[in-house]
This record gives sequence, structure tokens and C-alpha cells, in this order.
Amino acid sequence: MEHEETQRKKVETQQKLEQLSQNHVLVATLIATVAFAAGFTLPGGYKNDGSNEGMATLAKKAAFTAFMVFNTLALLLSTYAVFLHFWSIFLSTSLSKEYDLISVVRPTLACTFFAILAMVAAFISGTYTVLSHLPALAIPLCLLGCIFYILCIYFLQSAYRRLVNDGHRHFITFVFSNIFSADVSRSYTN
Repeated sequence: MEHEETQRKKVETQQKLEQLSQNHVLVATLIATVAFAAGFTLPGGYKNDGSNEGMATLAKKAAFTAFMVFNTLALLLSTYAVFLHFWSIFLSTSLSKEYDLISVVRPTLACTFFAILAMVAAFISGTYTVLSHLPALAIPLCLLGCIFYILCIYFLQSAYRRLVNDGHRHFITFVFSNIFSADVSRSYTN
């Protein structure tokens, strides 16, 4: 009886992790698509004449540099999350061995989360880049964009408190101690 209950919980957990992994790859793919497009449709556009034809119009602005850094970070993190998802499929099908899905979900969650943060920062810096000549508009819009980070902190704090109050301190310790450790040797068992 206990064995059947344990097996049922194991199957339910595996299904939840698979759904979570599919959601991560969808979000990561959308972020990668947006970041890739933003990397070629630059804020301010391109120069159309002279020796600098084809160069970014606003390339010398510090806000443009910040935009490019954050956009590239969002693209790379989200692409890495997608790669990890496809790598996990390879491990589970091509090698026909069991693998520990949590070892894939942890880093994809971290990459997707930080890609979202970088994407918002790219949007804020891109907005400032094109509107810096209108500080009365640029600054309030950038501050409005920063509200996203305040909401993220609030959400994370409330989720943390809820988990602690519900007695899931061991889960929190597990997540925070393992979120960046993608131990390849645990990805599949012999």
C-alpha cells in the first residue's frame, strides 16, 4: 500500500516537472525570439548614408550599450534554457536511460528567470535610448518600467513567506542550494 502511494506521488511529481519544463521552454523560446528581433531592429534604427551606413544611429549612447548588453544577456540565457530542454530530451530518448528531470528544471528556471529580468532591463534602457532627448517623458517611463522589479521582489518575498509558513522550509533550502548546480552526472542514472 505504501509502495503504491509512493509510486503514485513519484508519477505525479514527474508529470508536474514535465509540464513545468514545457512551460519553461515556451517562455524561453518567446524571450529568445523577442531578443533576437530586438538585436536587429535597434532602438533609433540605422544610418542610411555616409561612411557609417548600416551602423546603429544611437551607438555612442551609454543607454544603447546597456540595451545591447541586457538584450544579449536575455538572448543567451533563454537560448541556454532551450538548449537544456532539448538536451534533456536527448538524454531521455537517445540514451534510453532514466534521467533526473529536476537537474534540468533547476537551471532552466534560473536561466528563464534571469532572462526575463534582462529582457525588462533591455526594454527600459532601449526606451531611455530613444527618448533621452525628452527627459520629462523618458525618466517617468523608465521608473514605471522599474516597478516590474519591485513587483518581482514582492512576489518572491510573499512566495517565500508562504512556503515557510506552510512548513516547506526543506523545499526552500533545496531550491536555493541547488538552483545553479546542474550536475551532469545526476542527469541520468546507470
